[in-house]
Amino acid sequence: MRHRTALLAFVVVACGKDAKSTEQAVGSEAAKPTTAARGAHQPVEGLDLEAEVPPGATPNGTVPGFQNADKTFKFVMREVGSTPDYADPAALRAATPSAKAWLDEQTLADGWYVTHTLEKVEMVEEEGTLKKKVVGDEYSMMMRRKIGDSWYTCTSILPRKELLDAVIKVCKSVRKPAR
Repeated sequence: MRHRTALLAFVVVACGKDAKSTEQAVGSEAAKPTTAARGAHQPVEGLDLEAEVPPGATPNGTVPGFQNADKTFKFVMREVGSTPDYADPAALRAATPSAKAWLDEQTLADGWYVTHTLEKVEMVEEEGTLKKKVVGDEYSMMMRRKIGDSWYTCTSILPRKELLDAVIKVCKSVRKPAR
């Protein structure tokens, strides 16, 4: 995005526009969230990665990843270094007592992923006191992949099980950008 903004500024200045026009053009371009085009790999902000995200997905803004407006598609990426924080699915299961049920586990050429259900908990007021209340289930996906020299995690929690497939597909598409 920065490169496109700098290029836009250069083109506007080179075409004889004044500095104020350039600043307005650059500011308006930078202020708009980038919406993914169909099948296009988009940069994962904050990481030297890109992902093939579905149409309408926009960067999360505060953490690397993407989401759509109604939150039926969302994921977060993070680098976990040269050694993954969970070496394998068994280590993750042992460290995740909050999982209600384990749904799927797959080995990938460069890592693995698991899916599971969680109890959806909300804070509700009862008799003047805030209490935790289970209000249904949520569906979680956690993927670990080695990309280049580092391990990355891709995670998502969604309201319906069938929404997990789209996130799994995108997380599998994450790669280093072509140079």
